[in-house]
Amino acid sequence: MKRALSEALIQGAATRNSPVRVTDEAKRWMSGLIPPIRDFYAKLGRRNITDAELAMEIERRFGDRILNAVCIPHGLYMGACLLIAIQAVKEPPP
Repeated sequence: MKRALSEALIQGAATRNSPVRVTDEAKRWMSGLIPPIRDFYAKLGRRNITDAELAMEIERRFGDRILNAVCIPHGLYMGACLLIAIQAVKEPPP
């Protein structure tokens, strides 16, 4: 997850405040995937899940879609896409 954070910061997909904030632009990259990932997260029923565990669960279910729709088009390859997904689904819907 540290590499994902580093990549997200370098690519401008997140800002380093406390906590890390995913940019609105990065959320737009994933806008078509956020609703099904949010549904999955809600059904998971584990609010105490770590970010690393959540990243693995999101990767398992949505990895191919995230790779093709977000990572490849935006040049992300070290996990920033998962960081974006995690932050986006934890925030309340707009």
